Amino acid sequence: MLEKGFGEGALSVVDEHVAPDLIEHQDGAQGRGPEAVKGIIRGLHASFTDMRLTIVKIIAVGDDV
Repeated sequence: MLEKGFGEGALSVVDEHVAPDLIEHQDGAQGRGPEAVKGIIRGLHASFTDMRLTIVKIIAVGDDV
């Protein structure tokens, strides 16, 4: 979801990975479920039209990634 959704703006992956009861708490973005995450992605890509995201390394410790 990070590469396709946030990096490329592909909203279809959000429905596959975000639970309907997710509560979004990011600054400036609040709401529930996939639509809240899609709103963040839309906003990012509207503000940064050439935005790309490349994951170099993912670190997980316990339940935190």
